[in-house]
Amino acid sequence: MEPIINRVANSKLITLDLDEFIPSESITAIPIAEGLYEGLILKEKDFRNWVNQLVSKYQDQVLTIIDTKDAIVPKWAYLLLSTALSSKGNTIYFSDKEKALERLILDKVNSQFASSLAERSMVIIKGCGKLDLSGEFYGELAKLLRPKCKSLMFGEPCSTVPIYKA
Repeated sequence: MEPIINRVANSKLITLDLDEFIPSESITAIPIAEGLYEGLILKEKDFRNWVNQLVSKYQDQVLTIIDTKDAIVPKWAYLLLSTALSSKGNTIYFSDKEKALERLILDKVNSQFASSLAERSMVIIKGCGKLDLSGEFYGELAKLLRPKCKSLMFGEPCSTVPIYKA
């Protein structure tokens, strides 16, 4: 009797397991309303003081600034938050915590996986994982990987759904 050969293990398929990109660091959510007078009005001097307090409190962390629907926040406030907080080595997102987590995972996939893909790779995005990621996340993942691979599939190596083939 001939030995059983694992053709999947011997193939050129590259499996992307998204669980490997779940960040170990926590994401701190900061509601922008905390920097507003009564949570509604931006007073420049008070807002700048609040931003300075944040800068002294957070260093080398992942932060997400949660917007408010109750106030009109001028665009320069986001610029100020981003430049001030990123100057201390923080990673900054502007969304809710779930979207920030997805963006962080995409950034890690891009820097640790997609950038090292050999052109014309055959990639399987593993189907089952610990996180329930949004459809938007998978759309962004496809946009990231498609130009770098020969084929893109979803599922497990033994049973995949073809997504793209060059």
